[in-house]
Amino acid sequence: MHELTSATALEQLAHEPFFKRVTWDEVEGTPVTKLLTLHDLAKSGKEAARLITSKGVTVSGRVVEDPREVLRRTDVVDDHLVVIKSGKKGNLILYVE
Repeated sequence: MHELTSATALEQLAHEPFFKRVTWDEVEGTPVTKLLTLHDLAKSGKEAARLITSKGVTVSGRVVEDPREVLRRTDVVDDHLVVIKSGKKGNLILYVE
């Protein structure tokens, strides 16, 4: 049995459509609505805003309440991860380098 390490987990996740490696410069200050549409968690900005106003979006466990909210450093968990959940099935994991 192989021991799971963060390096092997990253390697395994790298090919999953819900996992993206990004730099902080790429995502800092990006509106959550834009992240939802860019990563196919919403079909449009209007749909993303509706999901947010209905409290259907979380960023690293925090409910996003305003469609104008942007990604912030406090959303990064364990120095590298941002987990965005949209609706019941939409998930995105950003690994911030």
